[in-house]
Amino acid sequence: MRLLILVSSLFVASCGSDISNPKHSDGKAYKDALISAIASADKITVTEHSSKLDLLDDPNVIPSDAEDIEYQEVSLDGASKKKFSALMHDMNEKTQNSFPGCIFQAHHTVRFFSGERVTSKMRICFECGQVQWDGISRVPPWALYSALSDFILSVGFKPKQDWRARARLAKAN
Repeated sequence: MRLLILVSSLFVASCGSDISNPKHSDGKAYKDALISAIASADKITVTEHSSKLDLLDDPNVIPSDAEDIEYQEVSLDGASKKKFSALMHDMNEKTQNSFPGCIFQAHHTVRFFSGERVTSKMRICFECGQVQWDGISRVPPWALYSALSDFILSVGFKPKQDWRARARLAKAN
């Protein structure tokens, strides 16, 4: 238990002032930046993939050479891009003010492109409701996770599933 408290304390301390002291306006700024990124992107792709932790045999050792297994990738067409934008427009912008203490394991990545260049990348972990997006350094709105879940479902992917079983099956084939 002491180790959990120590790790949680270190996690919060390492998140920086943006997360440990969110401003009321962060959710709106995050939402506005995301809507702008969607509108200005020439191309948006969504990838469903494994996490390095999915194939762990020993839970105490994280393999440094583990490669993500890509299960599926889609490029958004005009209707899907419009749906993504509408979901983000409709979400409540109230800033998130507490954070889960689980280990981040992204299984979905959204990439925003300008031409052939990736302008930003959003990695999503639905297991504990966390997002890492290099498009802005603000705290997201609480509603981001449910809006992203709806979006992921709309492109035919699953926000949650038995990722370890899926990775083992993919590796076996």
